[in-house]
Amino acid sequence: MSDNNNKNIIETSLHSDEFLINLLGSEGGGGGHVGDVLSTAIFSSLPLHGNNTPRKGTDDNDGCRLYGAREDNHETTSLESSNNDGLIMASDDVGYDGCIIPETVYPVLENVIASVELGIINSTHSTTTTGGSSSSSSHLIDLKKVAFKARNAEYNPRKVNAVVIRFRDPKATAMLYGTGKVMVTGSNSEETAKDAAKKVAKIVIKSGAYPQARFRRFKIENMVASADVRFPIRLEALAYEHRSYCSYEPELYPGLVFRLFEPKVALLIFVSGKIVFTGAKNRDDITNAFRNIYPLLLKYQN
Repeated sequence: MSDNNNKNIIETSLHSDEFLINLLGSEGGGGGHVGDVLSTAIFSSLPLHGNNTPRKGTDDNDGCRLYGAREDNHETTSLESSNNDGLIMASDDVGYDGCIIPETVYPVLENVIASVELGIINSTHSTTTTGGSSSSSSHLIDLKKVAFKARNAEYNPRKVNAVVIRFRDPKATAMLYGTGKVMVTGSNSEETAKDAAKKVAKIVIKSGAYPQARFRRFKIENMVASADVRFPIRLEALAYEHRSYCSYEPELYPGLVFRLFEPKVALLIFVSGKIVFTGAKNRDDITNAFRNIYPLLLKYQN
């Protein structure tokens, strides 16, 4: 598969609104485990070898310490977020085995996926009486009214039973469900995602669809980042020697899936040196995952 195809796959995973809509067709993937759903969807063509996962703290077959099973006395350092397109800056540039990590290859935050409840989820079983008959409904928000009142809103219940609202400032896409659940994607920071979610709450109130709506339970579900180590990687050797962590089926998909124990992050690694991180809950997860994987990738530099 060509580099252009690989680039298209990465871009789709990172930025596509359609990818999110297809992924979260019903209540944000059902139950709010968006990080797991995203990881599964992005890497669905690569079945994992679930029966040979080693225990944390054991040695892999090359004699090195398992990546993700750090020593307990290792202190993680804090992160500083710069204003340069979501760049994730570590306070030092040293990997977990002491190797120097160039600043030019640090991960960049690409997409933050968050959820919020508009304070009405627990009231989903309201009962109304019409002509002596009672009926219960879990949809308290009139989605048609929201779509009619809001700008850049789309409502197509045959495609997904949610209103899709696209914001220009902050740049983000939100999905509003009738129960009051909101999913936000497309932002490159936690603050931007939160601002977009607050805008949805204001839209719902001003539209009259549910004036009692309140902004509650904001949660980061998944953070997607990308990096480029700038050297080719021997994926076949990496997959063979670390098969407990890897899934690699090049005839089905050009990327190798590497799953870390701690932090619990999945990495999509390409032979070109491009990496996509998903499943992270905060910036520390991404930085720690990169500090874990970078020394390992150096050993498989082509």
